[in-house]
Amino acid sequence: MDKCLHKIVASFDLDLHPSKLHDVHGGIQEHLNTQLMRYSEDFGGVVMCVGKFAVLSKEAPVNLYFPLFRVRVRAPLVVFRPERGTLVTGRVIKVRDGELHCAPSCN
Repeated sequence: MDKCLHKIVASFDLDLHPSKLHDVHGGIQEHLNTQLMRYSEDFGGVVMCVGKFAVLSKEAPVNLYFPLFRVRVRAPLVVFRPERGTLVTGRVIKVRDGELHCAPSCN
């Protein structure tokens, strides 16, 4: 694996809206998809890929102040985390109006 890409196993709490009660896994997947290709302070880099996740909590307590329920999740992630001074190169994959898609590579 590239030295800028790190495989990690993250365990975290996730607050879901009650409308996701009928499909908790779908709600978690939807939330994880919003985290892709965005910098996350929690994970210390840009989440590039999410593997098969597991719901660790047997119960989902409701937050006292907000209408959300909390579940504990464990998921394997690939995080793009280059270090200072690392040369990052990339191959352009797709160009759209206002978007540039590339695959980074670190040397």
